[in-house]
Amino acid sequence: MRTDSRLQLLADKKGFRYVNQKSPAGSTSHDTIADQLEALKTKNAVYCAIVLDEVLKELAAISQEHAVLCL
Repeated sequence: MRTDSRLQLLADKKGFRYVNQKSPAGSTSHDTIADQLEALKTKNAVYCAIVLDEVLKELAAISQEHAVLCL
């Protein structure tokens, strides 16, 4: 099973980078399953980052609207 991750933290710690790595030619079915699980983890991490970004934008908009209405 591979220990390296397809999703890597950038040097400035402000983002992630996706690295597309192909399996070696002699991979077994266990490696294929491990690759599929790693791809699923990467996909979920990307979706979480996108959803978090959108939630924070909505929270900021609601906070700003609340501050304006309270004045």
